[in-house]
Amino acid sequence: MLLLFAPSLLSAQLEQHLNEKIGLAEDLNSKELRVYKVSDITNYVSLFRLYQNEEQIWKAVHYECHFIHEDDGGDDFRHIELPSSKELNYVWLEILNSDVLYLPKESVFRYKLKSKARIENVEGKYERVVRETAILDGSHYLIQVRDGEKENSFEYDNPETYHKHYPDVDELQSFVTLKKILKKRFAVAL
Repeated sequence: MLLLFAPSLLSAQLEQHLNEKIGLAEDLNSKELRVYKVSDITNYVSLFRLYQNEEQIWKAVHYECHFIHEDDGGDDFRHIELPSSKELNYVWLEILNSDVLYLPKESVFRYKLKSKARIENVEGKYERVVRETAILDGSHYLIQVRDGEKENSFEYDNPETYHKHYPDVDELQSFVTLKKILKKRFAVAL
């Protein structure tokens, strides 16, 4: 059981380390989206952040960090202010249309990430047979979003890969839509 929790613990540590490095508070602005991505086999974390500051000015920023042992020269860190192909208030509304405020935690729809049960004759007895795909290596995402009083936070493991196997899962469709919006509007690959 410890093995199942290790990626989440590692990603939480990397996300916290990145937040400390950039001086980012835990609380979200009244309009803000944070998309953290952690690659499972490396000490890499990225953060895409779109937010409206106190002066009602929209900002889009992308942070990337490869955490390296201090003996090897320290961390490789990048901070990139992102231009958008559209006015940011419009992009914000596109993001909200992806249902990001309502997407559940992965555990809520995990039951959908397997084949429909079939009844098969196994050694002379009828049994229900279900096939599951387990993707053990890839990317972990933490999404945090706030729009006024509405707030949501959820984590997904390997959503793009699961989406290829289970394209009808609407939660994965919404996540992939969110990523496509960010890639199209900010030319950032998450």
